[in-house]
Amino acid sequence: ADVPPGPTLFTQNGKEMLAIGCKNGSFFLLDATTMQCVKRRQLLPKIGGDGFPGDGSHPISTVDVHTPDLTENHAGVYSTAAIDAGQGRIFVGLGGWQDPQHPSIDTHTTPFMRALDWITLHDVWPTIVGSDGVKRYNISGQPMYANPHEVALSSPALVNGVVFVTTNAAALYAFNCLTGQMLWQANDLGPPPRGSQAADIVNIGPA
Repeated sequence: ADVPPGPTLFTQNGKEMLAIGCKNGSFFLLDATTMQCVKRRQLLPKIGGDGFPGDGSHPISTVDVHTPDLTENHAGVYSTAAIDAGQGRIFVGLGGWQDPQHPSIDTHTTPFMRALDWITLHDVWPTIVGSDGVKRYNISGQPMYANPHEVALSSPALVNGVVFVTTNAAALYAFNCLTGQMLWQANDLGPPPRGSQAADIVNIGPA
């Protein structure tokens, strides 16, 4: 698993921190001075837990699938995380490159963005555990599980309490940073048309 994102540097309670993810879905908080790992989590969903070390969670067979012709991780973190210092939150896009034979995200279980507490890495938006043991965001009108194989290669952007993220739908979304409520979406920003199979077509992030 290689590391496409750039690191995010921020000050947390007077301490310099570094946040970074990688293609297998792992996400790390490091002390920027010593590079010691402070907290880590698997951001791809797991059964029976949140993906923290030792929490007893189990992998999902449809998430980050490896086959003889596909040994590379491509369902995890490809973009640089964004920080909401006012609320103490980290926003991370999920999902990588794909082709029709190898969809890179299991939309039924995997959100295309995670909203995390910047100290604990726990989800900060409301969640609910399904009958399959997988925890999902539980927000009315939330599109993150609605469109098959929708991924967010882009880095999110934040302004005035709103987090923006683009996906390969091709779409641009605006969410309330605090609640996760979708404020609006702009669809069909370019090929492919909404609902068709995207093949390595990307919308790089908003600014």
